[in-house]
Amino acid sequence: MKNGPKSYSTFSCLLALLFISYATPTAQTDSVAIDSAAMLIPLKITAEDFKYDRGETIELTWEPAESSNRELIGGYEIYRAEVPSDSFVSIGFTGPDMARYKDNGVVGEKSYRYKVAAVVADVPYLSEATPPVAPSMELVNFNLANLFIIGCLIAGAVIYFIAHARRGKKLFIRKIAGLEAIDEAIGRATEMGRPILFVPGINDMDDVQTIAGITLLGRVAKVVADYDIKINMPVSRSIVMTTARETIKEA
Repeated sequence: MKNGPKSYSTFSCLLALLFISYATPTAQTDSVAIDSAAMLIPLKITAEDFKYDRGETIELTWEPAESSNRELIGGYEIYRAEVPSDSFVSIGFTGPDMARYKDNGVVGEKSYRYKVAAVVADVPYLSEATPPVAPSMELVNFNLANLFIIGCLIAGAVIYFIAHARRGKKLFIRKIAGLEAIDEAIGRATEMGRPILFVPGINDMDDVQTIAGITLLGRVAKVVADYDIKINMPVSRSIVMTTARETIKEA
């Protein structure tokens, strides 16, 4: 009986040591996890007006976590607050490998602030708020400067040749070899006393090939009228027949 209290005290000490040995690593692990998550908070966050738009987009960029720590991050959540309010509202979510976000839900000339949160185990770790930024509309898109230069060159060439023709100077127009071949074929048919067979196709007037054939028929009909020979034109659509008749009459 004298050793009873000592045995009980010794047993209690052993239980306390056992509890401490199990509890201490867990506490250290939790502390390390929290410290690691705090280190994964996005840094160097910038919010800028997206260039060359109608003033409806703000682009966010930030410095992502190191590749060795990205597996802890489930993604980045974007928060926005309209100046002067400090109430930040979630507006979007991106993957852990993303370091850029475009906010298309802003209004021009209004200022906004942003925060980016690294989500670790469903817990957001918010960054500092960005300075206020307001979207604006750009009148000129300098990314399309090459198209502007090409358009100016084409317009300048058209204006130059129009002015050149008004002065009475002759312009060189390259002849199309296909049209020259048609004239030769009509001439040979005239020499042989044979009629001309012109086929515009089997489609209706809503087909591009048929429209091109009717356009070419106008030139062929003029040459046929000059040579005073007969032209035969089989068609499979009534509208094409009516259009062809009017084209030949005008020629």
